[in-house]
Amino acid sequence: MHTLTTADGYDVVLDRLQSQDPNQPAGKVVFLNHGYVSSSNDWTLRGPNYGLAYALVKAGYDPWMLNNRGNGISPIEGYAGDFWDFSLDDIGINDTKVAVDYILDQTGAPDMTFIGHSQGATTYFMFCLEYPEYEDIFDKYIGMALCSAKNTHRIFINSENSLIQANKFNFDFGKAMYDIVHAYCNTVGITLCRYAYIVGFGYSPNEINNAILRQILQHFPYDASAKNFYQIASWIGRDDIHKYDYGINNMKVYGTSTPPIYNLNKLTKTPKYFFYGGQDTLIIPKAVEFALKYKIENLVKAYRINTYAHNDFIFGVSVSNINNEILKILAS
Repeated sequence: MHTLTTADGYDVVLDRLQSQDPNQPAGKVVFLNHGYVSSSNDWTLRGPNYGLAYALVKAGYDPWMLNNRGNGISPIEGYAGDFWDFSLDDIGINDTKVAVDYILDQTGAPDMTFIGHSQGATTYFMFCLEYPEYEDIFDKYIGMALCSAKNTHRIFINSENSLIQANKFNFDFGKAMYDIVHAYCNTVGITLCRYAYIVGFGYSPNEINNAILRQILQHFPYDASAKNFYQIASWIGRDDIHKYDYGINNMKVYGTSTPPIYNLNKLTKTPKYFFYGGQDTLIIPKAVEFALKYKIENLVKAYRINTYAHNDFIFGVSVSNINNEILKILAS
């Protein structure tokens, strides 16, 4: 466990999984970033036979897993200002930079592969667009269930700018979700709890069974900023993703009346691979396909898994198939 401090003063924790075999040297570096209200445990929760981080180590790779600011593994303390006053921009830019710089320093590696799930897949674009000199650092990009524009999930709502100006989004939304989810699931039992999970993430009954859901719920949801959630929600129906929308305060923050756009198609160097699910109701397939068609440059291959929902790429019964495909990409 490595605790790092970002340029804007937040402490974030970076985990590294290494082989127990002293004769196995650390191989090529792989950087992994998790989704919203999640953590580095996403890559290990399913255990040595199914967790992607374990599969990477067994294949000779060196996985480093970031915990975004405030998720509970990265501490919720030690910051001088309003702790929850951060957006996805801060995670994608500042958290990613301090982690990548540290990994490069510790390993001496000339490059690394970026793997992200959901929000974590989007942070690659935010980081490299803010620091274009780092695009050369990533030899491959693998994104699963990419958070993108054109989404239409019914849980996402367009909130009034007045709420932002009143700082209504500066709180721990993950903790609020945790309390609601666990109160409900403890009351109705695991089977009805699974139905609620399906509403949020998509219908894939053969991938997330009751036993796996119990594993997930040991910690999930993790702590996370509500501003982060609002930012993703504000992309609904848009053609592009953009920085946090401060409403009438955009001019003060950005010097423009609208938040700056992230022009994804400016990133042309790194070969890109995507996985997305046909049953995903959180990030619908059409949203990902719009990005793939109009926004992504140097796309090598996109894998649509029609039976998969949002989290099946990291937790599903058949997740070893995804892991094996990722290993093939890394070896190519």
